[in-house]
Amino acid sequence: MKTTETAYIALPISGTDIKVTEARAKQAQYELEKKGYQVKTPFDIVPDELTRVIALKEKALLCTSSKEHRSKLETDIRRFWAKAMGYCLEYLVNCNLVYVLEGWSKSKGATLEALTAEMYGIKTIYEKTENRIK
Repeated sequence: MKTTETAYIALPISGTDIKVTEARAKQAQYELEKKGYQVKTPFDIVPDELTRVIALKEKALLCTSSKEHRSKLETDIRRFWAKAMGYCLEYLVNCNLVYVLEGWSKSKGATLEALTAEMYGIKTIYEKTENRIK
């Protein structure tokens, strides 16, 4: 009986064009699935409602000038972001492979995922090897 290995795609999401980012994730997912991996991306793991809340609060943050309102929005964004990362890390630590896409080093979330994979001894492949964690 053959066991399917699992993989996770780590990539920057916050501050990106979500449609373009999701397409990048899906392309990487497709490539790994062709190699026999069962693959998930953050878009498969984080509930849509949570993703929408974060996006709405990020947009609201850009539109407000009130210092008090900005502070509350920033706190909310961090709280919801941490919850989203919890979902991703819970899946990631049980994977056989983490594939880290370009731009990861400029993203808190993708950096956290790459570091977690390396700390747990999970095989980690970088789309661009020049930014590899040493």
